[in-house]
Amino acid sequence: MEEIANAGGLWPWMKRFRIFWKFVWPVGRTGLQGRFITAIAIVILQRLVTFTCTYIYRDLVSGVQQGTSATWFWIGILASLMFMDGVILPNSRDYLWFPVLARRTIVLRNAAYTKVMSLGASYHSATSPTEVTGAVDLAMGVGQFFDGIFFELSPKTLDLCLATFGLIKLGPWMIPARSRFNTTQIVQETSRQDGLRGYHSIANFGRIAYEIQKATQAVTAWVQAGLDYDFFELHMGAYKGLVLQAGYVVALGLIFKEIQMGQRLIGDISVLTTFYLQLIGSAKFFTSFGTEQFKALLDSNRLRKILELEPDAKDGVEELKITNGRLEFKNVTFEYKNTGTRVLTNLNLDIKGGRKVGIVGPNGMGKSTLFQLLMRQERLLEGEGTITIDGQDINTVTERTLYANIGRMEQNPYFFNATVRQNITYAMPNATTEELHQVCRQAEIFDVIMKKE
Repeated sequence: MEEIANAGGLWPWMKRFRIFWKFVWPVGRTGLQGRFITAIAIVILQRLVTFTCTYIYRDLVSGVQQGTSATWFWIGILASLMFMDGVILPNSRDYLWFPVLARRTIVLRNAAYTKVMSLGASYHSATSPTEVTGAVDLAMGVGQFFDGIFFELSPKTLDLCLATFGLIKLGPWMIPARSRFNTTQIVQETSRQDGLRGYHSIANFGRIAYEIQKATQAVTAWVQAGLDYDFFELHMGAYKGLVLQAGYVVALGLIFKEIQMGQRLIGDISVLTTFYLQLIGSAKFFTSFGTEQFKALLDSNRLRKILELEPDAKDGVEELKITNGRLEFKNVTFEYKNTGTRVLTNLNLDIKGGRKVGIVGPNGMGKSTLFQLLMRQERLLEGEGTITIDGQDINTVTERTLYANIGRMEQNPYFFNATVRQNITYAMPNATTEELHQVCRQAEIFDVIMKKE
């Protein structure tokens, strides 16, 4: 609720989800746009066919009451329309819509991955990978919200115009419950992943029992949050059912009285029943729109925040040209923006090309920070000094040429789920076998690898 208050209310907060529209509407794909529009038109046509069947059925039933025989022509028309309503139209809509859904999945996942990978090292240092992947997985249902508008809200609104029913608004009451559920889901998944990935460290410090207890508590909190949300939906469903059933009983009593008075035909009972079923469907939808569709909107909230983030700084435009390999840190002062911790103050270094330099010191003195600044994973702002290579400010050069001229090996590099060759040649995927063997011998791992084979 605090986030909604900061946004200025529910509607301004909901408008922020417009960022997903480019994934819902197939931009630049004329064929898919045609499928999109045609599928919506089919849904509206299906509603009109349903109501046409209702009145044809009423006339047939009333004809029996009046002693007139039903013509096979109208029976055939009714059967044809019912087949169209139940088989042809829904299958045609799905046939048109499936490629739109497939395109949406591809574009949304790729956009999310591209955005996350384009953010700086400060973001990745402060954010759990499990949280990011969880946000992407949860947000895949955001299309359900928009689909609900196109395929449910629009035709159901038509139903309500014909049957005069009101809209139930549940959104503001759902937000805290669903937000707690999403938060606890991420927490329990993070706890589980930490335990599996960090098993050796956990075992070395004798913390296995602690991690099991922490994971158990996280799962319990997640399940309890889901249970609270389910009870909320259950209570609203019971209230909705009570109102609808009471309304139907009253309407049925009135129409029976009018039939006895000769003011209505018996076929009007079928019309009332059909309208009632339509109202139930509409009411279920609006309850669903306040729960399922709105739930999809809330589930995508984390990814929305990620997509709204901007990289720490834009890429440079100049090509880095190495002549002598001279590296200079000039009056560098740096503090981490997320914590406010200052690490470097007026640091000056001048390292000539070709020299081997070791940087030593206790933890927290800025050794890793120097390399993060050099690799531009952390950025120096104006007034915080400069880092130059052969006189070129690294903030002005392209990331491609900067990384092409600098190699960095971490103490614990990540081992990708790929072959040994693919891991070793990750920075040079086109390396020859001879180059691969040479590097392995220099690193003294060639014999170890060959023995494994």
